Amino acid sequence: STSSYLALRSPATTSSKRTNSQHKIIQDTYSAKLLGNGWFRDAWKVSDEVTNTTFAIKTLRLERDFMPEYFELHRRDSVALERLSESPYVMDIYGFCGQSAVTELAFLDSGLNNLYRLATGMMNNFSPYILRTKLQIAAMTARAVAHVHGVPTDYEHKQFKNSASIVHYDINPRNVIISPSGRPKLNDFNVAEFLTWNPVNKTTCGFQGRFHEPWWRSPEEMQSVSADESQRPTPTRLNEKVDVYSLGNTLFVLLT
Repeated sequence: STSSYLALRSPATTSSKRTNSQHKIIQDTYSAKLLGNGWFRDAWKVSDEVTNTTFAIKTLRLERDFMPEYFELHRRDSVALERLSESPYVMDIYGFCGQSAVTELAFLDSGLNNLYRLATGMMNNFSPYILRTKLQIAAMTARAVAHVHGVPTDYEHKQFKNSASIVHYDINPRNVIISPSGRPKLNDFNVAEFLTWNPVNKTTCGFQGRFHEPWWRSPEEMQSVSADESQRPTPTRLNEKVDVYSLGNTLFVLLT
């Protein structure tokens, strides 16, 4: 999936007005509604009553402390989303500050706002329209992964443009949102890995697996984090190929 090179915007040089507004969304013309929560973040729908615009803001859950670990998760997510701002198949981000991020909204129908729920709703429906829709969504989701892997390790010189620098590392149907237009978009890069380039071997350095849960994950990931040291082979350095395996599992859920 590294064959599609994605042209990227130049790094931002000015602050975002909407980023600054994160600190005062409860006053002025803004109203906020809690949409739900994940392991460490809450998601809010924020509406500007003057401009009639809406967006999402992700904040640290009240139950969580301001730990460096959570800050790093927010940072990875925001840096990856900003780096992929040109992709129409990756969630748009408008601003990031500390433990908060402002992004676009997913489709507000709770039964259709991510790929898992959408696939469940279309299960056992074999009409030509539904089958065609599934294939279109599958193609767009695959394109999202190609765009993630299309960010080169050396963007300035582009000589390594076929070597991925970002690994999502948690591709699954719940991390693919459905936008209001019906387009699938890859989301939640909070455990993403940023690969570095080894100029001697002319390859990326890879990374060490760190998750024990087998859901959606590749065999080499499970080997690299085996709980039984006696059964663990030489540690495997992982790369973007683990995303391709997880994409296959995700599309299997959608298409079957």
